Amino acid sequence: MFRERLQPNEKNLSDMSRQEFSLHSRLHYRRDNHDFVTFLIKDLDVPYSARILEIGCRAGWLSLEIARRLPEAMVVAVDSDGEMIQIAEINRSIEKVENVEFSIQNPNDLTQLESSSFDVVVSSRILHLLNQPIQFFNEVKRILSAQGKYAITDVRRDLNLIAKAAIWFAGRGMATEFREYWKNDFYSAYSFREVVKILIGTNLKDWKVQTSLFDFLIHN
Repeated sequence: MFRERLQPNEKNLSDMSRQEFSLHSRLHYRRDNHDFVTFLIKDLDVPYSARILEIGCRAGWLSLEIARRLPEAMVVAVDSDGEMIQIAEINRSIEKVENVEFSIQNPNDLTQLESSSFDVVVSSRILHLLNQPIQFFNEVKRILSAQGKYAITDVRRDLNLIAKAAIWFAGRGMATEFREYWKNDFYSAYSFREVVKILIGTNLKDWKVQTSLFDFLIHN
Protein backbone atom coordinates (compact mmCIF):
# COMPACT_ATOMS: atom_id res chain seq x y z
CA MET A 1 0.00 0.00 0.00
CA PHE A 2 1.38 3.42 -0.91
CA ARG A 3 1.41 6.32 1.49
CA GLU A 4 -1.37 8.87 1.88
CA ARG A 5 -0.98 11.91 -0.32
CA LEU A 6 0.57 14.97 1.32
CA GLN A 7 -0.89 18.37 0.59
CA PRO A 8 1.27 19.95 -2.12
CA ASN A 9 3.55 22.81 -1.21
CA GLU A 10 6.74 24.33 -2.52
CA LYS A 11 8.26 25.38 0.79
CA ASN A 12 11.51 23.58 -0.04
CA LEU A 13 11.98 25.83 -3.04
CA SER A 14 12.51 28.73 -0.62
CA ASP A 15 15.49 26.87 0.85
CA MET A 16 17.50 27.47 -2.32
CA SER A 17 17.81 30.33 -4.72
CA ARG A 18 15.95 30.26 -8.00
CA GLN A 19 19.31 30.11 -9.76
CA GLU A 20 20.30 27.05 -7.75
CA PHE A 21 16.99 25.42 -8.65
CA SER A 22 17.62 26.19 -12.31
CA LEU A 23 21.06 24.57 -12.22
CA HIS A 24 19.87 21.47 -10.34
CA SER A 25 16.78 20.98 -12.49
CA ARG A 26 18.81 21.27 -15.67
CA LEU A 27 21.13 18.52 -14.43
CA HIS A 28 18.57 16.14 -12.96
CA TYR A 29 15.69 16.61 -15.42
CA ARG A 30 17.77 16.70 -18.60
CA ARG A 31 17.03 13.07 -19.55
CA ASP A 32 13.34 13.41 -18.67
CA ASN A 33 13.02 16.52 -20.84
CA HIS A 34 14.78 14.86 -23.77
CA ASP A 35 12.53 11.79 -23.57
CA PHE A 36 9.42 13.94 -23.27
CA VAL A 37 10.24 15.92 -26.41
CA THR A 38 11.07 12.70 -28.24
CA PHE A 39 7.58 11.49 -27.36
CA LEU A 40 6.07 14.73 -28.70
CA ILE A 41 7.88 14.36 -32.01
CA LYS A 42 7.73 10.62 -32.63
CA ASP A 43 4.58 9.42 -30.85
CA LEU A 44 2.31 12.45 -30.59
CA ASP A 45 3.40 13.56 -34.07
CA VAL A 46 3.45 17.26 -33.17
CA PRO A 47 3.57 19.43 -36.33
CA TYR A 48 6.96 21.05 -36.91
CA SER A 49 5.36 24.49 -37.22
CA ALA A 50 3.03 24.08 -34.22
CA ARG A 51 2.16 26.80 -31.74
CA ILE A 52 3.00 25.16 -28.40
CA LEU A 53 2.13 26.21 -24.84
CA GLU A 54 4.01 24.95 -21.79
CA ILE A 55 2.17 25.55 -18.51
CA GLY A 56 4.38 25.83 -15.43
CA CYS A 57 7.73 26.19 -17.17
CA ARG A 58 9.88 27.02 -14.12
CA ALA A 59 13.43 27.71 -15.34
CA GLY A 60 12.42 26.99 -18.93
CA TRP A 61 14.52 23.91 -19.67
CA LEU A 62 11.70 21.83 -21.17
CA SER A 63 10.50 24.71 -23.36
CA LEU A 64 14.04 25.32 -24.55
CA GLU A 65 14.42 21.64 -25.44
CA ILE A 66 11.15 21.73 -27.39
CA ALA A 67 12.10 24.94 -29.21
CA ARG A 68 15.58 23.67 -30.04
CA ARG A 69 14.34 20.41 -31.54
CA LEU A 70 11.35 21.99 -33.29
CA PRO A 71 12.95 25.16 -34.67
CA GLU A 72 9.94 25.98 -36.88
CA ALA A 73 7.53 25.88 -33.94
CA MET A 74 6.62 28.80 -31.68
CA VAL A 75 6.79 27.95 -27.99
CA VAL A 76 5.03 30.06 -25.35
CA ALA A 77 5.98 29.16 -21.77
CA VAL A 78 4.20 30.48 -18.67
CA ASP A 79 4.77 30.30 -14.93
CA SER A 80 3.42 32.18 -11.91
CA ASP A 81 6.89 32.83 -10.45
CA GLY A 82 8.26 36.09 -11.83
CA GLU A 83 11.80 35.39 -10.62
CA MET A 84 11.77 32.04 -12.37
CA ILE A 85 10.57 33.64 -15.59
CA GLN A 86 13.52 36.04 -15.40
CA ILE A 87 15.90 33.10 -15.02
CA ALA A 88 14.20 31.33 -17.93
CA GLU A 89 14.85 34.42 -20.06
CA ILE A 90 18.52 34.33 -19.06
CA ASN A 91 18.69 30.63 -19.92
CA ARG A 92 17.11 31.35 -23.30
CA SER A 93 19.72 34.00 -24.01
CA ILE A 94 22.59 31.74 -22.98
CA GLU A 95 21.25 28.83 -25.02
CA LYS A 96 20.63 31.17 -28.00
CA VAL A 97 17.13 29.82 -28.66
CA GLU A 98 14.90 32.33 -30.43
CA ASN A 99 11.54 30.60 -30.96
CA VAL A 100 10.34 30.67 -27.34
CA GLU A 101 8.62 33.35 -25.27
CA PHE A 102 8.34 33.38 -21.47
CA SER A 103 5.64 35.20 -19.54
CA ILE A 104 3.99 35.31 -16.12
CA GLN A 105 0.70 33.40 -15.96
CA ASN A 106 -0.77 31.49 -13.04
CA PRO A 107 -1.36 27.81 -13.99
CA ASN A 108 -4.34 27.86 -11.61
CA ASP A 109 -6.03 30.56 -13.70
CA LEU A 110 -5.64 30.28 -17.46
CA THR A 111 -8.73 32.30 -18.36
CA GLN A 112 -6.63 35.08 -19.92
CA LEU A 113 -5.42 32.72 -22.64
CA GLU A 114 -7.54 32.76 -25.79
CA SER A 115 -9.67 29.78 -26.75
CA SER A 116 -8.36 27.55 -29.57
CA SER A 117 -5.09 29.50 -29.61
CA PHE A 118 -2.56 26.64 -29.40
CA ASP A 119 -1.91 23.48 -31.41
CA VAL A 120 -0.18 21.73 -28.51
CA VAL A 121 -0.34 22.11 -24.70
CA VAL A 122 2.24 20.49 -22.44
CA SER A 123 3.19 20.55 -18.78
CA SER A 124 5.63 18.66 -16.59
CA ARG A 125 5.65 18.08 -12.84
CA ILE A 126 2.99 20.64 -11.93
CA LEU A 127 -0.28 18.69 -11.92
CA HIS A 128 0.03 17.78 -8.23
CA LEU A 129 0.56 21.47 -7.34
CA LEU A 130 -2.66 22.73 -8.93
CA ASN A 131 -5.59 23.82 -6.79
CA GLN A 132 -8.27 22.53 -9.18
CA PRO A 133 -6.93 19.86 -11.54
CA ILE A 134 -10.31 19.24 -13.20
CA GLN A 135 -10.60 22.91 -14.08
CA PHE A 136 -7.02 22.80 -15.38
CA PHE A 137 -7.83 20.01 -17.85
CA ASN A 138 -11.00 21.77 -18.95
CA GLU A 139 -8.92 24.89 -19.66
CA VAL A 140 -6.45 22.79 -21.65
CA LYS A 141 -9.33 21.61 -23.82
CA ARG A 142 -10.57 25.18 -24.29
CA ILE A 143 -7.14 26.55 -25.20
CA LEU A 144 -6.43 23.85 -27.78
CA SER A 145 -7.37 24.12 -31.44
CA ALA A 146 -9.92 21.66 -32.82
CA GLN A 147 -7.26 19.07 -33.72
CA GLY A 148 -4.95 20.10 -30.88
CA LYS A 149 -2.76 17.70 -28.94
CA TYR A 150 -1.72 17.64 -25.30
CA ALA A 151 0.82 15.85 -23.13
CA ILE A 152 0.77 16.26 -19.34
CA THR A 153 3.37 14.40 -17.30
CA ASP A 154 3.99 14.18 -13.58
CA VAL A 155 5.59 11.88 -11.03
CA ARG A 156 3.41 9.26 -9.36
CA ARG A 157 3.00 8.40 -5.68
CA ASP A 158 2.08 4.73 -6.08
CA LEU A 159 5.65 3.51 -6.43
CA ASN A 160 6.77 -0.10 -6.15
CA LEU A 161 9.78 -1.18 -4.12
CA ILE A 162 12.13 -1.02 -7.12
CA ALA A 163 11.13 2.58 -7.83
CA LYS A 164 11.50 3.56 -4.17
CA ALA A 165 14.97 2.04 -4.04
CA ALA A 166 15.96 3.80 -7.26
CA ILE A 167 14.75 7.13 -5.87
CA TRP A 168 16.75 6.60 -2.70
CA PHE A 169 19.93 5.90 -4.67
CA ALA A 170 19.34 8.78 -7.10
CA GLY A 171 18.71 11.18 -4.23
CA ARG A 172 22.13 10.48 -2.75
CA GLY A 173 23.71 12.33 -5.68
CA MET A 174 21.64 15.48 -5.24
CA ALA A 175 22.22 18.60 -3.20
CA THR A 176 20.28 18.40 0.08
CA GLU A 177 17.88 21.26 -0.68
CA PHE A 178 17.00 19.96 -4.13
CA ARG A 179 16.67 16.37 -2.88
CA GLU A 180 14.03 17.45 -0.34
CA TYR A 181 12.15 19.38 -3.01
CA TRP A 182 12.38 16.40 -5.40
CA LYS A 183 11.16 13.89 -2.80
CA ASN A 184 8.28 16.17 -1.80
CA ASP A 185 7.06 15.97 -5.40
CA PHE A 186 6.56 12.21 -5.04
CA TYR A 187 4.90 12.46 -1.63
CA SER A 188 2.32 14.98 -2.87
CA ALA A 189 1.80 13.46 -6.34
CA TYR A 190 -1.28 11.57 -7.48
CA SER A 191 -1.55 7.83 -7.93
CA PHE A 192 -2.64 6.29 -11.22
CA ARG A 193 -6.16 5.67 -9.92
CA GLU A 194 -6.46 9.22 -8.61
CA VAL A 195 -5.41 10.63 -11.98
CA VAL A 196 -7.96 8.49 -13.81
CA LYS A 197 -10.69 9.64 -11.40
CA ILE A 198 -9.76 13.28 -12.09
CA LEU A 199 -9.80 12.76 -15.86
CA ILE A 200 -13.22 11.09 -15.77
CA GLY A 201 -14.59 14.31 -14.28
CA THR A 202 -13.19 16.56 -17.02
CA ASN A 203 -14.45 17.62 -20.45
CA LEU A 204 -11.67 15.66 -22.12
CA LYS A 205 -13.01 12.63 -23.97
CA ASP A 206 -9.95 11.28 -25.77
CA TRP A 207 -7.40 10.94 -22.99
CA LYS A 208 -4.96 8.11 -22.42
CA VAL A 209 -2.69 7.50 -19.43
CA GLN A 210 0.68 5.79 -19.77
CA THR A 211 2.65 4.85 -16.68
CA SER A 212 6.33 4.17 -16.13
CA LEU A 213 8.39 3.35 -13.07
CA PHE A 214 8.33 6.89 -11.70
CA ASP A 215 5.66 8.85 -13.52
CA PHE A 216 2.58 8.94 -15.71
CA LEU A 217 1.86 10.64 -19.03
CA ILE A 218 -1.58 11.90 -20.01
CA HIS A 219 -2.13 12.55 -23.71
CA ASN A 220 -4.59 12.23 -26.59
